[in-house]
Amino acid sequence: MAIVLCVTAFALAAVLAALAAPTRIAATSACPGKQRWDVKTLTDAREPLVNFEPADVIDATVANLRRQQASVVVGPSTARLTSERHVYRITAELVQAKIEGGATGDEDIHLVIAVPGHRKLTMIAEFPKAECAPQAGSAMAAATEMARGSFVSACGRPGGSFKTLHGLATITGVGFFDLKHGGVGQTGHAPHNRELHPVIAFSAPDCAG
Repeated sequence: MAIVLCVTAFALAAVLAALAAPTRIAATSACPGKQRWDVKTLTDAREPLVNFEPADVIDATVANLRRQQASVVVGPSTARLTSERHVYRITAELVQAKIEGGATGDEDIHLVIAVPGHRKLTMIAEFPKAECAPQAGSAMAAATEMARGSFVSACGRPGGSFKTLHGLATITGVGFFDLKHGGVGQTGHAPHNRELHPVIAFSAPDCAG
């Protein structure tokens, strides 16, 4: 327990530092993201309305976020909603992850998380590849890059197929409503497609599959 608390405290300190000093990074490639891509990557016109104040980060649960619904029917170019202006911190059970690669993949790490002890009650958290355009131009690029690096350090780099994970993680991210993909929805999607996208902090003591 002491190790878990130490890791969590370290991750929280790191993200608070990133929030206090927003930093853009150099873009080295373009990733073919689409469908509200500017909202997903914090490069939209309403990004300044997102409340990144450390004192205002909302402690939530996967169960609570799974119940949330969008106030409108979300389309490919829907602007950021009021409910997407908040940052949430949750403790979640890790289920599986992969990189959205291929010719049309946006290279996000797609992480399926669940209500602790209930691996079928899932939602999605996503880690954009920060050095891709346009997300490299986000004021939160350094924080998203740090979060992705923390995930890879703790859990390993996933491939193009889902890798099974176990254990608990503390995850901080921006609330987001995705579109329903592929008829039945993305693997691990919440009932109303509520996500944390992007993740801006991650800590887990053990993610072994």
